[in-house]
Amino acid sequence: MDTFDCIRTRRSIRKFHHTKIPEEALYAVLDAANLAPCAGNLQTWQFLIVEDEAKKKVIAEAALEQDWIATAPTVILLLSNPNMTKAEFGDKVGDTYDNQNTMLAAENLILAAWNLGIGSTFVGSFTESRLRKEFKIPAAIKIHAIIPLGYPVEISRPLGRAGIEDCTHIEEWNKKIRKERRLISALVYPEKEEIRFGELAEETTKKVIEKVKKEVKKRIPKAKKKK
Repeated sequence: MDTFDCIRTRRSIRKFHHTKIPEEALYAVLDAANLAPCAGNLQTWQFLIVEDEAKKKVIAEAALEQDWIATAPTVILLLSNPNMTKAEFGDKVGDTYDNQNTMLAAENLILAAWNLGIGSTFVGSFTESRLRKEFKIPAAIKIHAIIPLGYPVEISRPLGRAGIEDCTHIEEWNKKIRKERRLISALVYPEKEEIRFGELAEETTKKVIEKVKKEVKKRIPKAKKKK
């Protein structure tokens, strides 16, 4: 999938097929997360894979009883060891760098998953003590998020988003870019349409997401026939 298509069509998925994610696909996604930028090249992130049905239910309960989490074939607990960056940069800066490292890894993971047709959602609300007890996570290890993974049953419509003209400043605060400013460089879709952020981007996203739906169906592993 084209990088920009992947970014534009990604959605938070909460309904999953029961199809198990192949090991090679799961490891490819984690490998992409592991290649994220990080301060001092200190890979502070850690990943805990959960596929056991009972344990997934515990995660769902700990995440404010969001039962849909347990329906994902795989759930990743996104963790980190902040002591690595703290030892290198001091407690305050090290903790900040650790958070930044882990969020960069999370974005890599989510986009790499979608590139393979695997949907996900970033869940940041949970009872930490419940997860620590269930999965024997040491006190020194930080729990950042829960990321359910699975092939989506449905892909939601694109949501309206503010354009870059609403959040981009040039040279100084509140000196905004012009709304009609066009995208340049590689932001051109397979249809060879030049697009802008805002309404035209929304139209193009709708076209692209229809193509992505077809690709997602192709990438769901077919169940093996029983002999």
